[in-house]
Amino acid sequence: MDNEEILDRLIRGSANIDQMRKEINLVIGMLRSCVDPLIPRTFRTKRDFTKETYEASLCKWKVWLGDEELQFECNLRFNSGWQLGFSTFNHGLRNSDYVKKVYEGLPVLIEGLSKTFPEIEKRWQYILDASRVYEP
Repeated sequence: MDNEEILDRLIRGSANIDQMRKEINLVIGMLRSCVDPLIPRTFRTKRDFTKETYEASLCKWKVWLGDEELQFECNLRFNSGWQLGFSTFNHGLRNSDYVKKVYEGLPVLIEGLSKTFPEIEKRWQYILDASRVYEP
């Protein structure tokens, strides 16, 4: 690989990481707004909603109700064990190296929330419908 190709890939890779970071925050915000109204319908009281964990081979999402809003945490599996990759209560993404892995773990979170809150699919349908309107 020559220096120009390295430069090109560094620029594209950096832009991709920035885009993934934005999309992670966008998805978390959207999921938060979809799930918050479902908590009282799914659990008797907000206190009954303690902490849900959704795990796959390389990531483990934890979702719980904080003082004011839903909190999300993503732990990533490495050879040395689990490492915190993302949390809404601790300044978002901890390390730029983790962005791609957290991004790739978003389907695990969506699948888990769909099982805990089956009504979520109705709540996000308008967003899915809007995805067909405009694609950059």
